[in-house]
Amino acid sequence: MKVYVFYTPNVQNYFDLLSESAKGIEDLEIIPEVHNKSYSDCSIGATLGVGYKELCFQSHLFKQKTMKENIGSDIIFLDVDIVFNPKIKDFSRKVIELLREKDFLVQEDSNSHMKEKANLGIMAVKCNERSIALWDAHCLNVSKIPAKERKGAFPQIEFNDLLSGRKGEIKFGHLPANFGCRTSDCVIYHAIGVGDKMSALQNALKSFGQ
Repeated sequence: MKVYVFYTPNVQNYFDLLSESAKGIEDLEIIPEVHNKSYSDCSIGATLGVGYKELCFQSHLFKQKTMKENIGSDIIFLDVDIVFNPKIKDFSRKVIELLREKDFLVQEDSNSHMKEKANLGIMAVKCNERSIALWDAHCLNVSKIPAKERKGAFPQIEFNDLLSGRKGEIKFGHLPANFGCRTSDCVIYHAIGVGDKMSALQNALKSFGQ
């Protein structure tokens, strides 16, 4: 299963940690997409920065292109502040099984501004006409929002809004809590809502080894 990670050179150490954690997991191909353009106010997790929002928009355009290149396949997109539990060797099989009856599966997020609780940091996609049509509509919508008018958590908020109005057109669901959260049976950990992301990721990896 192909796993795409979009990131900038200044967070190469995060990608290296993610990639290292994936070693030994069956049927998994980590594909880096290094975005070399630099932006101001764009540190990792700085969701209110104008530069950060532009970088997120570029990542969504990358997802749009990648879905079309993988028509007929199941793929995954990950944020870079993530580590796998190396003990869960059948990660790909688990995702394929969960995605069997869905077009999109995403990490669940309790952020009250996200109508469908969809955090796109972990996103599994069945690349078909429905998923691509929805993502095309999303990219078109957010492309019309001037940079200075983009809200915090752009463009995740906008995707949630779109999804809320199109439930009948797409088979959408949330991944189990152990896809993203530090549960006792954690499969993959996403360092959201923490101050020191690198330390949180390293601590998660250590706990997986116990």
